[in-house]
Amino acid sequence: MLCNFESVVVTDDFQGLAEVDLTLNVATNGLVTDVKVDRATRAEIGDKIAASARNWIFIPYEKDGVVHPVLTHVKLKVQAIKGK
Repeated sequence: MLCNFESVVVTDDFQGLAEVDLTLNVATNGLVTDVKVDRATRAEIGDKIAASARNWIFIPYEKDGVVHPVLTHVKLKVQAIKGK
């Protein structure tokens, strides 16, 4: 999996460790086609991480030589800091 997201998220009014749980639909080409925020410490943080996850690229799931779409769950912890 290639994923690039900020491990530090800038927020308007929250500082501390934040958790985000996502459900991702990954197509047969490895691209994320849909992201659902299942849980987030703050909605703002969940939205920022979900936007980043839409650009992630996975190695496609293959079974018996056939590539399949997949639904996967991701749990992340990030450091949130207040913006100036």
